Amino acid sequence: GFEAKTIDDKKIALKGRKAQALLTCLAMSPGEVWSRDKLMGLLWSDRGDEQARGSLRQTLSELRKAFSKLGENPLLAERDSISLDAKRVESDVARFINYAADGSPASLEQATQLYKGDLLDGFGVTDVAFEEWLNIERGSLNERAQTVMSALSDHQKTSGDFEKATITCRKRLAIDPLQEIVHRDLMSLYVAQGDRSMALKQYQ
Repeated sequence: GFEAKTIDDKKIALKGRKAQALLTCLAMSPGEVWSRDKLMGLLWSDRGDEQARGSLRQTLSELRKAFSKLGENPLLAERDSISLDAKRVESDVARFINYAADGSPASLEQATQLYKGDLLDGFGVTDVAFEEWLNIERGSLNERAQTVMSALSDHQKTSGDFEKATITCRKRLAIDPLQEIVHRDLMSLYVAQGDRSMALKQYQ
């Protein structure tokens, strides 16, 4: 789902779904500059240029008001572009991507713990362009999560930590239960731990 809060755990209240969606886009990679035209096309693709521009201005105003109530304003709005101050904002998505890119066993474990499922699961905005973008982002993060967990379980098996490897494989199957190779890995891990009954159950 969607959640935004300050470093001292105060909730940033945003009532509008478009405001939440806008903040999501900007926070996926703090510091990344988005053109106003791109954001308009993503969130108000069914409106004319002037109407979409006005809706963007109104939504930015909602974000500023929500931030100002907390004494913060990480928004960097220029004439043609918008971004968030990378020094003042972080997101779980950006942290996940950084851990995944690092590739060390400790970072892979951190990335695995961060990944809870589909990006913005249950979140909807009535705009086809945004839904298409969200589906692409979900697929990309899901694929990266599977790669991370595969590398982590390989490391855990190699180091003889079969219990942790089992947990990692189970998490992979919770994300996508149709991965035959992961089912086979899980069966092998149960056998390695002397639990043939669980191996047979997994096979069934």
